[in-house]
Amino acid sequence: VIACRILLGACEAGLFPSLTFVISGIYPSISQGKRIAVLYISIALSGAVGGLIAYGIQSMGDRHGLEAWRWLFIIEGIISLVVGALCWVSLPTSPETAWFLSKEERATMAVIRARNQRFETSDKLSWKQAATALTDPLVWIASLSLFCSSIAMFGFSTFLPTLLKGMKYVKGPLALADPLV
Repeated sequence: VIACRILLGACEAGLFPSLTFVISGIYPSISQGKRIAVLYISIALSGAVGGLIAYGIQSMGDRHGLEAWRWLFIIEGIISLVVGALCWVSLPTSPETAWFLSKEERATMAVIRARNQRFETSDKLSWKQAATALTDPLVWIASLSLFCSSIAMFGFSTFLPTLLKGMKYVKGPLALADPLV
């Protein structure tokens, strides 16, 4: 189970930084904070909605020979695969090639990108660009900031039930006070 969780974390680790990078390539720096805040709000809302869906699936009990937790994994896994496949085939590689934009909108996006772009782009990996990124102090500061915020946001919410359950059995000053006493 731990290996599966590590594999899942490795697969999803690049999503938020990638979305942040896309936002930085489309929007001017003055409005990027608002867009990234929307990403954080979306994460919180998805946790709330996901929790409600999980509660609903768990409350249905055993069906067709499978426990409720298995149904939770099956249903949420199918939804994730379908949404991921739809995104894979429908999202453009750049704003200039977006099928849902008109010619004028694509031209505007190209002008905005050229005006805001501070780095050279290429479809191939350049070791020079990788070295530049790895030696940039702002990359390390942003990485550390995102890591620390992720621990608070995801670590706490993920492990809170386990921590509370474990604290029930702790004796001494760390024990939870019994509200009925």
